[in-house]
Order: sequence, then C-alpha cells, then structure tokens
Amino acid sequence: TTIQYRIDKSPGVVTSTLPLNNEYYGGLGYSGEGLIAGKPRSVISGNGLDEGGGGTYAGLATVSIAIKDFDAGLFWDGSSGFTLSGSNASRWRVVTSTANWHYSSGSPETFPTWVSGRKYQVFYKSTDVVNKPSSESNLHEFIYDTSIPTVTLLSPDPTGSAYLKSLTIISGTAVETGSPYYSNYLSSAQISIEEVPDSNKFWRA
Repeated sequence: TTIQYRIDKSPGVVTSTLPLNNEYYGGLGYSGEGLIAGKPRSVISGNGLDEGGGGTYAGLATVSIAIKDFDAGLFWDGSSGFTLSGSNASRWRVVTSTANWHYSSGSPETFPTWVSGRKYQVFYKSTDVVNKPSSESNLHEFIYDTSIPTVTLLSPDPTGSAYLKSLTIISGTAVETGSPYYSNYLSSAQISIEEVPDSNKFWRA
C-alpha cells in the first residue's frame, strides 16, 4: 500500500480591493452636469489565495478582518459598535467566502455605521484548511466624510452693486472644517454662471 501526502507550509495571502488605502469615503456625489460619483462605503472586499513556491496547497478555510476606529482605538464587535480592544481575539470578523471575499450588512453580521470625520483601519488575515494562520496583512485605512464644505464668493462682491463696468475674475474661498483630517482635503471648487432674466441659460466654457 502506498500512502501519498503533501506538506503545505505556506500561509495564505489576503489582499483588499475595497476600501482603497488612504482614501476618503462618504460623499453623496452630484448627478447633474459635471457628474461627481458618490462614494459610500457599504462593503469591504478583497481576494484570498493559499499559495507558495510551487506544488499543491491545502486552500483557505477562512478569511477574517478586524475593523478599527482609529480615533477611539477600538475594534468593531460585529453588532453593537466599536467596543473591543486590540488584545481581544474577538475583534476578528470572519467574512463571506475566501477567494473573492466580502463583508457587508447581513453577511453574516451587522455592518458598521461610520461616523463623519473619523479615520478607520481594516486589517486582514487568513487560515488554511490545515489550520495554518497567516500573519496580519498591511492595514488599509480611510477617512469617512459626509460634511459639506463652505463656499464663499469674494469677487464680484455679493454685498456690492449689482451693476459692474467689467468683471475679469470670479474668485472666492472653499473650506471644510470639523475634523483634523479635512486639512488640504478639498479637491476642486465649481461655479455656474446663469444669464438673467433669461433663466436656464448658463455659460459653457
């Protein structure tokens, strides 16, 4: 009788596709001209693979993630909030599937409710079918932001005369406050110029 067996010493590899690292999420976007896509964060997803330097590998049994509220220093508990310390093994949430995994509401737990102005970090790891764990992957972190910037018109002066001889520049300011993560965050400011009294006629550059 011949007995064959394979030795698998290689840990699994887990990668993340969402969220993107060092990204901002939470904006509702804009559906009008100059479309800006919304950026909700309602799923965390990625890929997992058990592989090494050639040969056949056991395959992954589970992929787990740990979601941390960076500002509170606590991890998501799967149902009620960010209540777990970094030393608590229960901070790890088992996700759905392994090769193309995801974690979202109802699969099988409650998804976190993000708070605007806070930073979140996601850690990843896997265990293969011979119970060999991987090390924690490099974390991905993101800022959640649902606040609305404040835009102020400076030129032409909105408190000045409605009649002008000329206008060579339109200028103003745009700021977003409420979180230290918002510094240097605004990517663009937009204006629209409407001709009145002929309403609904706008300048097209």
